[in-house]
Amino acid sequence: MGLWSGRGRACRINDAWENPNPCGRSAKYARRRQVVVARLLLRSRRMTRTHAHELAANIQRWWSEYVARFSELHSLFADLRLNVTAKRAAAFLGLADSRALEHWLRKRRLPPFRILRDWYYLVLMLERDGGGDAIAHWTLHDGTNPSVYYNFARKVSQSTWTSVKSAGILSAKEKAMQIWTAHTKSL
Repeated sequence: MGLWSGRGRACRINDAWENPNPCGRSAKYARRRQVVVARLLLRSRRMTRTHAHELAANIQRWWSEYVARFSELHSLFADLRLNVTAKRAAAFLGLADSRALEHWLRKRRLPPFRILRDWYYLVLMLERDGGGDAIAHWTLHDGTNPSVYYNFARKVSQSTWTSVKSAGILSAKEKAMQIWTAHTKSL
């Protein structure tokens, strides 16, 4: 009987939380499984505050590890200008061209530039919006159209800005890390 079906579901989910790596698989597998189990615990409303806090701390830690890998690009991404291209980022880093940038990213076990930039921007938009500065306000203040950013959020997340905002920043960070990990090649 599977982990997710049948009688005694909550008991099996709690067992899976306590032992996220029962088959001795890799640590990466164990982390992914623990995230899935945590989501199920949240849905079944049987998750304690301690488990929720652990999950949030793990997501924050993993996010910090990823972001530290491309710390050289932070000042380029900080303005939230959607016109930052791979060529411009390569020039910013002092690299010859966008191919050299892709090599630089692969060496640091990061996804392709566009995927990295888009999801990082989405999280930055959520952080800025969560800080009390609405998208419409700061885009109009900068002289750009807010719909460009709303459409960008829809393109990246494949859902509306309202649903991304209601899901929360931890959910966006988790989704970004899942997508980044899927594109990362092991060296």
